[in-house]
Amino acid sequence: MGKLHNHISTIIGLFCVALWYGTANSASLEDELRGVVAIRGRLQAVLQDVEVAIPAREPNWMLLQAFYKDRKGRAVWHEGEQLNAQGVTLLTLLDSALTEGLEPVDYHFPRLKASRPQLGPSGVLERELLLTDAFFRYAGDLRGGRVKAVELDPLWHFDFDRAEPMELLQAALSADGLSDLLSDLAPGALEYKRLRQVLYDYHEIEGRGGWKPFPAVQILRPGDRHPSILLLRERLRIEGDYPEPPADGDDYFNPPLEAAVRRFQQRHGLDVDGRVGPKTRAALNVSVGQRIAQIKANMERWRWLPHSLEERYLLVNTAGFEVTMRDQGAEVFHRRTVGGKLERETPSFKSRITHLVLNPQWTVPRRIAVEDLLPKQLRDDNFFDSKGIAVFRKGEEGGWIQEDAAAIDWSLYHKNDFPFVLRQMPGPRNSLGQIKFHMVSPYAVFLHDTPAKGLFERPSRSFSSGCVRVESASLLATQLLQGESEQVTAMALQEGIDSGQTMIWRLKQPIPVYLAYFSAWANEDGIPQFRADVYGLDAPLIQALASGGNKLSSLSVAGLPLSSDSVTR
Repeated sequence: MGKLHNHISTIIGLFCVALWYGTANSASLEDELRGVVAIRGRLQAVLQDVEVAIPAREPNWMLLQAFYKDRKGRAVWHEGEQLNAQGVTLLTLLDSALTEGLEPVDYHFPRLKASRPQLGPSGVLERELLLTDAFFRYAGDLRGGRVKAVELDPLWHFDFDRAEPMELLQAALSADGLSDLLSDLAPGALEYKRLRQVLYDYHEIEGRGGWKPFPAVQILRPGDRHPSILLLRERLRIEGDYPEPPADGDDYFNPPLEAAVRRFQQRHGLDVDGRVGPKTRAALNVSVGQRIAQIKANMERWRWLPHSLEERYLLVNTAGFEVTMRDQGAEVFHRRTVGGKLERETPSFKSRITHLVLNPQWTVPRRIAVEDLLPKQLRDDNFFDSKGIAVFRKGEEGGWIQEDAAAIDWSLYHKNDFPFVLRQMPGPRNSLGQIKFHMVSPYAVFLHDTPAKGLFERPSRSFSSGCVRVESASLLATQLLQGESEQVTAMALQEGIDSGQTMIWRLKQPIPVYLAYFSAWANEDGIPQFRADVYGLDAPLIQALASGGNKLSSLSVAGLPLSSDSVTR
């Protein structure tokens, strides 16, 4: 508490000096000094409340002290006791924090909005400090996220895109561009901007009352008649899946309603069968408030990513099981993926595709070898041979010698004693398919083709051991190679695959790849998409955002508490 007292005492001292030298209406130096002493006395009384309300570990007061020391105590947001143009602009921007998936209450907005017209010196100081602290928080949250990714998502491995709030504020003041600066701090990716529009739309739905819970009834099929079908029709209309106004008393499951159910199922990653069964009903019963919380959580993930993405990049959505390639903002490739299963989850990180491997060999990771493949070989002596898997053991002179899998007594080996390396040869049975997209990665994760094409038809596709299987891998390869050479064509690529030989095709310009977990987004048409939280990462993030995360829980200046708890929807 002593350090905090010193920080705030220093700020008060700086403001007293500034007020002393800035006073224009004092009758004499003696009057000025009496005024400063009175101000200091009133402001020092603030310390008791501040120290009780703010944890000593919170560094914001150190930042405020450093900032105002650099300014020699001069106010940023006031002219006399009145807000200046910059102060009014900042208040307006804080009021619109909801559009970014953030809460104005976290930036002292209710207290600032309630400020009286005639504040007096202590009130001006309070509002000045609150506004500066609000800017620091809001700028930092827009640029790097409101909560710490590393504390909530063990799979998130992006470098933190740090913002220096003092430098940002000084730059904004120098350029007189506060609004532009804060706007530029938000993620610039097209995907974020679309999600921001989705948030606005769902706030509008919430403002109109949202939707009613859908009752637990029998499975509803096209052609059925049931009293709950009218409610179903209205429920789908609210989110835009059913474009026609519901007809009063229409309890018939007609073709337009079936089409609406299919649209809803498609948007939510469900089996698209046109029937309302348990999974579809569960998705219908996610409230609008829960959807808003989900959207906000995914906007936060975008703030965790690097601020600016390259003009040409791949985005692998590990929650949505899809991959998108963008070039100059345009979507040039979009396909389904298969990702890591539970306990072998695909991590979130940035990498680069440096080259393609046609007809790749696959050196089986040890964990997969002992946990997955060895048990299959124990059940079927011909398993390794049937899958084209060669077995190697280290020789006496240090090299690797191929062994005959049929001649080995596999019952003698287990995960703690497995002196073999398994390598799957190129061919139609190879688990990497015909193309491997090599990435620089400490996680041994990369993109590749697959012979198991049928898995792409599943609505939820967490089946791999961490790597990402790509639908239409040859089309992605062709897209990556465009512009590399006039000789590189889809036909040339296919000829290389048909040769059966392992070939390496290097990219002159490696392409960035972002693997990240998004359970809510908008597609190219702006249509909202929601997916199940397959890795269980949404819940802790939503809870952290709702509880204020690692931010201040309250702030009191002049004895008036200001809650920063987010509104729980």
